[in-house]
Amino acid sequence: MRKLALLLAVAALAAAQEAPAPPAEYAKDAEATQPRPGPLGFSTLWMNPLEWTWVNSGRDDTEIYFHHEGSAQARMISKAEGKPPKEQLEETLERLRKIDPEARVSFEEDRKLNGAPMLCVQIVVGEKDDKPVVYYGYLYGDDTRTVQLFTIAAQAYLPALYVDLTSLLNGLQIAPPQGGVQ
Repeated sequence: MRKLALLLAVAALAAAQEAPAPPAEYAKDAEATQPRPGPLGFSTLWMNPLEWTWVNSGRDDTEIYFHHEGSAQARMISKAEGKPPKEQLEETLERLRKIDPEARVSFEEDRKLNGAPMLCVQIVVGEKDDKPVVYYGYLYGDDTRTVQLFTIAAQAYLPALYVDLTSLLNGLQIAPPQGGVQ
Protein backbone atom coordinates (compact mmCIF):
# COMPACT_ATOMS: atom_id res chain seq x y z
CA MET A 1 0.00 0.00 0.00
CA ARG A 2 2.86 2.35 0.84
CA LYS A 3 4.54 1.58 -2.48
CA LEU A 4 1.35 2.42 -4.35
CA ALA A 5 1.03 5.74 -2.53
CA LEU A 6 4.68 6.53 -3.27
CA LEU A 7 4.22 5.67 -6.96
CA LEU A 8 1.12 7.86 -7.16
CA ALA A 9 2.97 10.75 -5.52
CA VAL A 10 5.91 10.40 -7.94
CA ALA A 11 3.50 10.23 -10.91
CA ALA A 12 1.68 13.35 -9.71
CA LEU A 13 4.98 15.20 -9.30
CA ALA A 14 6.11 14.17 -12.79
CA ALA A 15 2.79 15.31 -14.28
CA ALA A 16 3.08 18.66 -12.52
CA GLN A 17 6.57 19.16 -13.97
CA GLU A 18 5.54 18.47 -17.58
CA ALA A 19 6.29 21.34 -19.89
CA PRO A 20 3.28 23.16 -21.30
CA ALA A 21 2.30 22.32 -24.85
CA PRO A 22 4.01 24.49 -27.46
CA PRO A 23 1.85 27.21 -29.00
CA ALA A 24 -0.17 26.35 -32.09
CA GLU A 25 1.58 27.28 -35.33
CA TYR A 26 -0.04 29.32 -38.09
CA ALA A 27 1.18 30.52 -41.49
CA LYS A 28 0.03 32.77 -44.30
CA ASP A 29 -2.55 31.42 -46.73
CA ALA A 30 -1.80 30.63 -50.37
CA GLU A 31 -4.31 33.35 -51.39
CA ALA A 32 -2.25 35.99 -49.58
CA THR A 33 -0.16 36.96 -52.60
CA GLN A 34 0.28 40.72 -52.17
CA PRO A 35 2.95 41.88 -49.70
CA ARG A 36 2.56 45.26 -48.04
CA PRO A 37 5.38 46.65 -45.85
CA GLY A 38 4.17 47.34 -42.34
CA PRO A 39 4.73 50.59 -40.48
CA LEU A 40 8.32 51.41 -39.53
CA GLY A 41 9.57 48.37 -41.50
CA PHE A 42 8.99 45.96 -38.59
CA SER A 43 6.72 43.64 -40.56
CA THR A 44 5.15 42.67 -43.86
CA LEU A 45 1.48 41.93 -44.30
CA TRP A 46 0.65 39.43 -47.02
CA MET A 47 -2.95 39.86 -48.14
CA ASN A 48 -5.40 38.68 -50.74
CA PRO A 49 -5.76 41.72 -53.07
CA LEU A 50 -9.25 40.55 -54.05
CA GLU A 51 -10.39 40.84 -50.43
CA TRP A 52 -8.40 43.74 -48.93
CA THR A 53 -7.31 47.24 -49.94
CA TRP A 54 -4.62 49.34 -48.26
CA VAL A 55 -5.30 53.02 -47.58
CA ASN A 56 -2.92 55.68 -46.31
CA SER A 57 -3.56 56.48 -42.65
CA GLY A 58 -1.51 59.68 -42.67
CA ARG A 59 0.60 58.35 -39.78
CA ASP A 60 4.04 56.72 -39.94
CA ASP A 61 3.17 54.14 -37.28
CA THR A 62 -0.26 53.03 -38.61
CA GLU A 63 -1.58 51.19 -41.67
CA ILE A 64 -5.28 50.75 -42.50
CA TYR A 65 -6.86 48.07 -44.67
CA PHE A 66 -10.49 47.79 -45.82
CA HIS A 67 -12.34 44.60 -46.65
CA HIS A 68 -13.78 44.69 -50.16
CA GLU A 69 -17.35 44.37 -48.84
CA GLY A 70 -16.87 47.39 -46.58
CA SER A 71 -18.03 45.55 -43.47
CA ALA A 72 -14.60 45.20 -41.85
CA GLN A 73 -11.31 46.98 -41.54
CA ALA A 74 -7.90 46.22 -40.13
CA ARG A 75 -5.32 48.41 -38.45
CA MET A 76 -1.66 47.70 -37.94
CA ILE A 77 0.25 49.81 -35.45
CA SER A 78 4.00 49.54 -34.93
CA LYS A 79 6.06 51.23 -32.25
CA ALA A 80 9.82 51.44 -31.70
CA GLU A 81 9.52 50.34 -28.09
CA GLY A 82 9.84 46.93 -26.52
CA LYS A 83 6.73 45.74 -24.73
CA PRO A 84 5.40 42.23 -24.05
CA PRO A 85 2.11 41.30 -25.74
CA LYS A 86 0.25 40.90 -22.42
CA GLU A 87 1.18 44.48 -21.46
CA GLN A 88 0.05 45.69 -24.89
CA LEU A 89 -3.24 43.88 -24.39
CA GLU A 90 -3.83 45.66 -21.08
CA GLU A 91 -3.13 49.04 -22.73
CA THR A 92 -5.46 48.18 -25.62
CA LEU A 93 -8.21 47.22 -23.18
CA GLU A 94 -7.69 50.47 -21.30
CA ARG A 95 -8.15 52.47 -24.54
CA LEU A 96 -11.22 50.47 -25.57
CA ARG A 97 -12.78 50.85 -22.12
CA LYS A 98 -12.95 54.58 -22.81
CA ILE A 99 -15.45 53.64 -25.54
CA ASP A 100 -17.12 50.87 -23.53
CA PRO A 101 -16.29 50.32 -19.85
CA GLU A 102 -17.47 46.71 -20.25
CA ALA A 103 -15.04 45.84 -23.09
CA ARG A 104 -13.73 42.34 -22.49
CA VAL A 105 -11.37 39.73 -23.86
CA SER A 106 -13.42 36.85 -25.23
CA PHE A 107 -10.49 34.80 -26.56
CA GLU A 108 -6.76 34.72 -25.85
CA GLU A 109 -4.15 32.24 -27.10
CA ASP A 110 -0.38 32.13 -27.50
CA ARG A 111 0.54 31.25 -31.08
CA LYS A 112 3.50 31.03 -33.39
CA LEU A 113 2.74 32.90 -36.59
CA ASN A 114 5.09 32.58 -39.54
CA GLY A 115 7.82 31.72 -37.02
CA ALA A 116 7.20 34.58 -34.56
CA PRO A 117 5.59 34.29 -31.11
CA MET A 118 2.27 36.13 -30.97
CA LEU A 119 -0.66 36.64 -28.67
CA CYS A 120 -3.95 36.16 -30.53
CA VAL A 121 -6.95 37.88 -28.94
CA GLN A 122 -10.55 38.79 -29.54
CA ILE A 123 -11.98 41.75 -27.66
CA VAL A 124 -15.71 42.50 -27.62
CA VAL A 125 -16.82 46.13 -27.33
CA GLY A 126 -20.35 47.53 -27.17
CA GLU A 127 -22.34 44.48 -26.09
CA LYS A 128 -24.72 46.59 -24.00
CA ASP A 129 -25.66 48.66 -27.07
CA ASP A 130 -26.78 45.50 -28.93
CA LYS A 131 -24.22 46.33 -31.62
CA PRO A 132 -21.11 44.55 -30.42
CA VAL A 133 -17.88 45.00 -32.35
CA VAL A 134 -15.07 42.45 -32.25
CA TYR A 135 -11.39 43.36 -32.37
CA TYR A 136 -9.65 40.19 -33.54
CA GLY A 137 -5.91 40.26 -33.89
CA TYR A 138 -2.30 39.61 -33.03
CA LEU A 139 0.07 41.33 -30.64
CA TYR A 140 3.84 40.99 -31.04
CA GLY A 141 6.59 42.45 -28.91
CA ASP A 142 10.30 41.99 -28.44
CA ASP A 143 13.00 44.03 -26.71
CA THR A 144 12.88 46.95 -29.18
CA ARG A 145 9.54 46.99 -31.04
CA THR A 146 5.87 46.14 -31.03
CA VAL A 147 3.44 45.27 -33.79
CA GLN A 148 -0.32 45.04 -33.37
CA LEU A 149 -2.66 43.94 -36.15
CA PHE A 150 -6.39 43.99 -35.41
CA THR A 151 -9.35 43.37 -37.66
CA ILE A 152 -12.48 45.23 -36.60
CA ALA A 153 -15.99 44.09 -37.51
CA ALA A 154 -19.49 44.00 -36.11
CA GLN A 155 -20.03 40.72 -34.29
CA ALA A 156 -23.08 40.04 -36.50
CA TYR A 157 -20.78 39.91 -39.57
CA LEU A 158 -18.16 37.60 -38.06
CA PRO A 159 -19.57 34.29 -39.33
CA ALA A 160 -19.46 35.53 -42.93
CA LEU A 161 -16.08 37.30 -42.56
CA TYR A 162 -14.14 34.99 -40.26
CA VAL A 163 -12.19 33.24 -43.03
CA ASP A 164 -11.17 36.54 -44.66
CA LEU A 165 -10.24 38.12 -41.31
CA THR A 166 -8.17 35.11 -40.27
CA SER A 167 -6.45 34.97 -43.66
CA LEU A 168 -5.41 38.61 -43.37
CA LEU A 169 -4.17 38.18 -39.81
CA ASN A 170 -2.18 35.06 -40.71
CA GLY A 171 -0.38 37.04 -43.41
CA LEU A 172 1.55 39.01 -40.77
CA GLN A 173 5.30 38.37 -40.90
CA ILE A 174 7.65 40.01 -38.43
CA ALA A 175 10.92 41.23 -39.93
CA PRO A 176 14.13 40.02 -38.31
CA PRO A 177 15.52 42.59 -35.88
CA GLN A 178 18.15 44.95 -37.27
CA GLY A 179 21.48 43.14 -37.27
CA GLY A 180 20.13 39.96 -35.67
CA VAL A 181 18.03 36.88 -35.92
CA GLN A 182 14.47 36.75 -34.62
